[in-house]
Amino acid sequence: QDIDPLYFENGLLYITKASLILEDIIISEDAFPLEIDHIFANVDIDTQEDFDYAKYLYHKHIKT
Repeated sequence: QDIDPLYFENGLLYITKASLILEDIIISEDAFPLEIDHIFANVDIDTQEDFDYAKYLYHKHIKT
């Protein structure tokens, strides 16, 4: 089955013009998604539990 990939906002990183932000536009019609293939791209820190999980990943995969 051929379907288009699904992209969604995750808050990881946005690069946009200041003029668009002033118009409450974060993602413009000319925007394109950039897939980030890194362990930390899957971590969204909103709570203490999220932070603890990020810390665990850091110690497991980065810090030796």
